[in-house]
Order: sequence, then structure tokens, then C-alpha cells
Amino acid sequence: MEPLKSIIGIVVGRDFDPQKYYVWSNETYVGRDGMILVPFGVRVDLGDWLVVSFGPIQAATFFPSQKSEHTPRFESSDFRVIRAIYETTPIGKTVQIKLNQCLTAGQTVIEHHFFKKIYNDTVLVGDGDWNLTIRRVEPRVGYGRESVWILDRVASIPERPKTGKDVIGIVVGTKNASENYVWCKETRPGLDGTIVVPDSGPLPSGTWVRMSFTQQEVDVYFENEQEIRFKSWNYSVMTEIYETEPMGLTIDMKLKCFIAGLREARDIYFHFVGLIHNKTVFELGGKYEITIRRGYATRARDGVTWSVWYLYNFKAIRVCPQPAQLLPSPLMLPPLPSLPRRPHFTAIIERLQSPPPPAAQPSPKPVMAIITRIEKKSKTEHIYCWLFDKHSDAKLHMKIEAWEMNLREGSTISAVFTLTSEDKYLSEDRDVKKVETGEYCYETRDNGDGIDVRMCSNEHKLGDESDTEARALKCPVLYHAHFGNVLDKDRMVKMSVREKMHMWIRRFRVKGTHRWVVVESIAF
Repeated sequence: MEPLKSIIGIVVGRDFDPQKYYVWSNETYVGRDGMILVPFGVRVDLGDWLVVSFGPIQAATFFPSQKSEHTPRFESSDFRVIRAIYETTPIGKTVQIKLNQCLTAGQTVIEHHFFKKIYNDTVLVGDGDWNLTIRRVEPRVGYGRESVWILDRVASIPERPKTGKDVIGIVVGTKNASENYVWCKETRPGLDGTIVVPDSGPLPSGTWVRMSFTQQEVDVYFENEQEIRFKSWNYSVMTEIYETEPMGLTIDMKLKCFIAGLREARDIYFHFVGLIHNKTVFELGGKYEITIRRGYATRARDGVTWSVWYLYNFKAIRVCPQPAQLLPSPLMLPPLPSLPRRPHFTAIIERLQSPPPPAAQPSPKPVMAIITRIEKKSKTEHIYCWLFDKHSDAKLHMKIEAWEMNLREGSTISAVFTLTSEDKYLSEDRDVKKVETGEYCYETRDNGDGIDVRMCSNEHKLGDESDTEARALKCPVLYHAHFGNVLDKDRMVKMSVREKMHMWIRRFRVKGTHRWVVVESIAF
């Protein structure tokens, strides 16, 4: 069974006992370094980075929600050495660490996501990004400082060499027996490039490809005012991101987007394709599924921007009700009866009362979630979560990688999630905090493709009859306040009238829908 808690630490000292080493962690009280017990034959050096693990009782003892100078130092013999997250060098009886950080002129306290606070007592710097060298010092009694790290020196960051670029494109035609035309958003509309195809012949229209260009090719094809059509030999076929279908000599693409309600036709913007020519008036704003078709490059309504895409068809998914009072256009009234010696006249009402401004929307509040899976695709990290109170899947995007915040699969977090136009919850690095204790923290274990979660449920809270998948599978459904309806497909859980039922659950795809499913019953 996986330990309840793991922390990342750095070996910062050695005890008189040769088998004991002191370990700094950002999860301990300032100056209360923990200790590891090193077995004979195992080598640990000053400056080594570790993952230290603890069982439930140890975790509650060493890492309470409120830490103080009286909190016991942690001790553990369950650890492993990992690759250093930041370059670390032993200096005498302490360690130095190098990292990059953006500073402002005269900054005396530097906030860092891993080292928390770094104090700058003597180094003068200006605004900008810097290479920092920090050093651990003994805690200063009476100074009221919240960290043992100080800034030693700074150095300017050398300009990084450009390394090239990956570009996603769609095959839109055939040039000859050995080349396909490819559209991508990085080039001017109408300036399609080509890919050189294998001996088996051209690729069909609508095929998605990922092309890799060297920096020299990027400078020539994408950053050159002469607008040279690109040509790629280094590419691979990929799964389509949006549904794409060849239509004769062109292609259609289906997208889902939000369109604002207006009284006149406006071109539509979509992040992947840019502007889409549109002659349809959408009086009701809302979420739509649109089909766009590729045509000739023409100017958009602004007279400057070009586009090859135009709206071909659309279907409303969810529209907003029409407001009770719309902003009207000037109205033409019928002429009044003629008066002697006075011509007919027409009255134009141009000033009509506008509707009151909409009330300000409250800021979204953080919600509790558990990280169910972390995937690394190319250089992008995808973090999948489960929202406890909303009973919904979600995705978390962060500017740093999860391990830099000591987050892993099974970690509980608090973050702001918003509902996107595609009815999915997403958090864009907003107020993400790791939660260590409380009712939302669960014991988890790795299953090779995510996590299993240990939970318990009462017999008298069985799932309701509206659960479509449960009715189709004819299986019991157990209810949990944080996980919703849990399917017991294989009838593993034995019902009890006196005790709670304990089990391990896992996220599965059931009849096209992701569901929590019982994978093991725990007997007591």
C-alpha cells in the first residue's frame, strides 16, 4: 500500500551518528530540519535531493496543519535519492543552489514557489530575470525570519539560442505525385506550403500532420517578409484535433464556440483558424457547433485581415434567452396628417432608453479537487483532476510542472476552476494550493494509468434510478458525497446494515462516459 504522504527534501547536514543526515524541506517549520536514517552500504551526500515517505501516523505527527517550533523533527528510513530539481553544490557545511527568478529593483525578500522566502541583505539588482545563487544559513533567532535561504549573488541570463519550431497543419490538396499542399495558421492565408510525401503517393485531404522546422527554416518560412512557401520533409501524421472531412476539392471542419448575439453579421474568430467569414446574423448569443469550409483567400470585414475559411453551416447547442429589452435601431414613424400650408414630415426617434448595465459577476471561488492523472506529451504537461463538490472531471494548466509544487497523482488541491464554452472545467494556474489535511484528503495508490482512491459508503445511500449506465449494466450504485454515484459492476462490495463499506475505486470509461468504478472491496 502506498504511503499517505511523500515530501521532497535536500540533505543539508550530517549528525555525529554517521548513519543520520539532516534534511531540509519546505513542509517543516523554519529551522526544524528533519532526519533520515541511512542503512549501512547506502551512500548519501550533502546536497542530494530526496523523496521521503511517511505512513499515516507519522504524517499526522510530523506535519500537522499548524506547525511550530515544538513540532517534532521528522525521522524516516523510507527515502530514495532523486535527480536534483535545481543545481545544488555543497559548500563547506552548507549548500548553494542556482535558480532563475524575476526580480524588481531593490527587492529584499524574494518569493519562490519551492524555497518560499529568500532574503536579500546585500545584493543590488535591477528589474528583470536573473540567475540567482542562494545559500542555506542557520536560522537567526530573534530576527523573525521565515526562511533559512539567503541570496549570495546574481548573474545575468545569457540569451538562449533559438531551437526551431513544431507546426500543426492540415493537408488541403495535391500539388503533384510527390507533394501535398498543407494549410497552417502560421502562414498568411492563401500561402499554403507543401510536404514531400513517400513513394506510396500523396496523403488524402483532411489529414493532420505535425511538421518540425529548424530555426533556420523558421527564419526563412515564417519570419521573412518575402512570404516564401514552406516545404517540409520532417513531419508525422497525427490524430485530428477537430473533426475534419474532405469535400471534393476542399475540406470542412467542425468547431464548437461561443458566438455573441448581434443584430448584424460579424466575422467569427476561433483561436486555431483565426477569422472566419460570416454572413449570418446571430440574434441569440450562445454556444454553437459550426461547420467551416476552406475557400479562396479573401479580405475580412476589417479590410486588412485575410482568411480562407467561411461559415458553411451551424447548429445551436445552448443559446441565451433573448433579452427583454434590446438596443433598437432608429425607428421610422409614419407621417402625421398634413396641416394647411405645411408639408408632410417624418419623425425619427433616435434616442431610446438603453437597458441597464448587467450586474457585476462575482469572482469564482476556489474548489477542492484531487489529481487523478498526470501526462507528459512532448513538452506539455496535462494534469487531470476530479472536482469533489461538482462531481466532474477537470483539467489544470500551470506555468510550472507539478513536481515543482510537490504535486503528484493523488494530491489534493484547492484552485479556481471555470466552465468553458465546451462545458468542461478548466483552471489556468489560478490560486493553486496543495491541501495536506482535511476531509478531502484520501489515501491513493498508483494503478499504472492514474490512481485508485480508497473510500467508504453507507448501504442506505444507494444510487438513484436515473443513472443510465447503472441501469444498462444492471449493477448496484454506491453514493459518496465527494465522488457521486460509484458503479459496482462486478458486485464486489458486500452490503452491511451496521458498518460502512470500504473499497478502492478507479476512473473507467463506461459506455462512452468516464465513471468511478469499484475495483476492490476491503474486508474488515
